[in-house]
Amino acid sequence: MTNETQAAVPSIAEQATAAAGKLVGTKAKRAAKRPGPVTVTKPGKVAKAPAKKAGKVAKAGKVAKAPAKKAKPSGNAAERLVPADLETYVKDSEHKTAGGNVSIHCNDAVANKLLGKTLDQCYAIVAKAIKEDEKALRAKYKHLNIGMQRMSLGNRMRGAGVR
Repeated sequence: MTNETQAAVPSIAEQATAAAGKLVGTKAKRAAKRPGPVTVTKPGKVAKAPAKKAGKVAKAGKVAKAPAKKAKPSGNAAERLVPADLETYVKDSEHKTAGGNVSIHCNDAVANKLLGKTLDQCYAIVAKAIKEDEKALRAKYKHLNIGMQRMSLGNRMRGAGVR
C-alpha cells in the first residue's frame, strides 16, 4: 500500500469509534464497552459484528432471563431418604443367595415359587409362566449379574400377573 491509501483507510479502533459515534444513547454505551470485530461493508460505512446474546429473545429487544438454579437441599443423603419398612420383608436363613448371604424377600407368591431355586431353574419357571422363549430371556439378561438376573425374572413374573 502506498502512503495515500494507508491514510484513506482508518484503523479498526477508528472504525469502532466512528460506528459508536453514530449510535445514540445506551446502544452507544454498549458498543463502547465491548467493541467487537468491525467489518467494512462499503467504503466509508462501518458495520459491527452482532454480539452474542445472554439468553433467548422473548420480545423485540427484551432478553429473557435464564432459569434460576434449584437450591441444593441441606443435610446429608441419609436424612433425605425414606427409610425402608423392613418389617414387610422375610429373612430366610435356610435359603442363601448366590453370594452366600441370607435370602431376603417380600414373601409373595412369586418370591415363594422362586425361593431356593438355581438361576437355571428360575429361567425355566419364568419362561413357562410368561410364555416366552427361555433363550430369549437369557439373551436379554445375560449382561447382568446373577442377583440382578434373578430379580428381573421375578419382576417379569409379577408384571405378567402370575400368582
